[in-house]
Amino acid sequence: MNYIKEINAFYDSVDRNQLSGSAVALWHALIHINNKARWIDTFTVAAPVLRLKSGLPSSSFKRARKELQDKGYIRCTSRGNGLAPEYRMVKLDSGIGVERVEQDGPRLPDQDDGHAADLPDSHDAGRGVDHPQSHLTDQDADHVTAPLVKQKKNNTKPKNSDHTANQKAHDDVFVFYQNNFGRVSPYVTDALLNWVRDVGEALVLDAMKRAIERGKTNWGYVKAILQDWAAKGITTVEAAKAEEEAFRQSRQQRRGWQRPSGEGASGSGASGHGAGSREVIPEWFKEQKRKEKQTREKKKAQSRTRDPEAEQELQQLLASFRSG
Repeated sequence: MNYIKEINAFYDSVDRNQLSGSAVALWHALIHINNKARWIDTFTVAAPVLRLKSGLPSSSFKRARKELQDKGYIRCTSRGNGLAPEYRMVKLDSGIGVERVEQDGPRLPDQDDGHAADLPDSHDAGRGVDHPQSHLTDQDADHVTAPLVKQKKNNTKPKNSDHTANQKAHDDVFVFYQNNFGRVSPYVTDALLNWVRDVGEALVLDAMKRAIERGKTNWGYVKAILQDWAAKGITTVEAAKAEEEAFRQSRQQRRGWQRPSGEGASGSGASGHGAGSREVIPEWFKEQKRKEKQTREKKKAQSRTRDPEAEQELQQLLASFRSG
């Protein structure tokens, strides 16, 4: 599908087949998610996610979804067992193209169209949604030549390519979470939205990918990664990668410093110096240890040395207790 064409076709349809404001908002949320998911035929998304993206309460959301189904804009299939429903967007822009196949012969190839399997849905979309089949389109169909179509495609292709590249870099966090972690609960939905607002979608996605790589497919682990980054002031994926690389190098250096001084540590330590123990312990640390040792020895000496007068007084008190 083509995002812009679908939106234009949608509003052409709404002009002739009115929708409520709630249904319009929900359709936009669904087409946005379908675009993020690379225009797959069917996709699943949790109701809380759709409600948040469309700004609809639960009751309005259900009415809007039923309205879109009844008027042929979407198809929604329940999967039961608490699973998110399966959605399919009806291709609105294909209505005119199907008519040309029937009236004008073979249809010119269009890179923005879907697979041939979408054609039956195009017929259903034409019946369910009152597509604008204007007389102007019918009269001018013979005047549309192949070079004009190719020129139009060439003009829009760079924008499409840029848009697709941008979407690859910013996958939808909700679709990614549901596909890799499971059902998105209302609590996790709120948490995801808050983190996306604070640090951005790319960093939240990177945290989820790291959790999956470490075999931790739960929100608690993702949250711990994000909190650790926030404490360190990390706000970009590049900064997170740099921090991870610095941690690896530091760990390798520590392993090298723990070797006997005669062995050294290849690839670790400051340039121009060996990897002996003196490099590991800074001077301020040594000084602190010396002071602590002196304090302990002083206290120990004080406990052993007593005042002679105090000792004599103590002996007299003990003698008086014994005689009494």
